[in-house]
Amino acid sequence: MCEALQRIMATDLHKAEERGIELGKELGKELGKEKAEANFLRLISKLLSLGRSRDFGKIASDREYREKLYAEFGIE
Repeated sequence: MCEALQRIMATDLHKAEERGIELGKELGKELGKEKAEANFLRLISKLLSLGRSRDFGKIASDREYREKLYAEFGIE
């Protein structure tokens, strides 16, 4: 194969690889958002079932407290 064709193929492969990485990052972000939302809703449901709606304001503003409750209720 001639050198010019090899360079073109290497460039196309590099571009495809970069695009794949970008798509992977986008998918990872989307999946992360979905998981975080699902966990938050599970936490709210659990607090409601325990009559702890007073905690809603704190879990909305205090990440450390929210993480503590996730661990307490086994929400991963």
